[in-house]
Amino acid sequence: MQLKEYMDSIKCLVEGRLDELLPEAPDSPEAVLYRAMRYSVLGGGKRLRAIIFLATCDLFGLKQELYLDFACALEMLQTYSLIHDDLPAMDNDDYRRGQLTCHKVFGEAQAILAGDALLTQAFNLMLSLDDEVDRGLLCQAARQTAWLLGLGGMVRGQAADMALTGQDPDLPLLQYIHYHKTGAFFQAAIKSGAIFGQALPREMEALCAYSERIGLLFQVVDDILDLAGDEQVLGKPPGSDKRNSKITYPSLIGLEKARKLAEKTAEEAKAALEIFGSKVWFFNELPAYLVKRSFGVAAKVDDLPLKNFF
Repeated sequence: MQLKEYMDSIKCLVEGRLDELLPEAPDSPEAVLYRAMRYSVLGGGKRLRAIIFLATCDLFGLKQELYLDFACALEMLQTYSLIHDDLPAMDNDDYRRGQLTCHKVFGEAQAILAGDALLTQAFNLMLSLDDEVDRGLLCQAARQTAWLLGLGGMVRGQAADMALTGQDPDLPLLQYIHYHKTGAFFQAAIKSGAIFGQALPREMEALCAYSERIGLLFQVVDDILDLAGDEQVLGKPPGSDKRNSKITYPSLIGLEKARKLAEKTAEEAKAALEIFGSKVWFFNELPAYLVKRSFGVAAKVDDLPLKNFF
């Protein structure tokens, strides 16, 4: 199966299940909350974290259907983080995924509540799988996810980002922020799948190293696109990082060096999984695919060296 076909098949499964899991608004005073949740979750997105999680399950021979709700929970968590990230108190963005942000449509209060509801419902959904999968492994995966998306990762990184906005750029500081803010979510997706697959210690170490590189690659490309990208690719007007005085890789090391860093990071990600051999075809192709997709290159990934993506 080709990479895009594989990713599209998982995305279709995830989005179909998300539609089932998020009911239409009931006839009640809180109906607006349900509408805000559905609007945000079902409003587009690549479903990359869910895809990576289920691909990790695949790697260890697990049945995707048993872990589909866990994948959907990861997408709920991703959407909650985006809703809150877009708020006026944070990045103050008007558009996300090509449509108005949640707070622009439903107001700030309902956007905050929609994010809160998705956060809590995600863990409710994860822990509801205890009749289908091993409870010990489920608790480990949910606990790791909570840590990596909270004080151990994403929220911690966001807090550092907000506290240091407008200060003089510093590469170690930028790497610290994005290791936690962006990389931790990819690590949560991969590590959860590896926990369910009962990965050996050296396998877990390799997958965690890969997730760190993918997180960095994703962030570097995102920074480049915000500076020089197209609104149709971004789903929002470019330049928000500059408007918000955010430290980014292009602003710190320059656009060309940022592109070279993305190329180097993609190669490092592939090298991290050498112990798995050919079993990790998806993970080997993903770094180049992400870069190609971000820059709108139409040719097949295999036909071009990474340097031609920039």
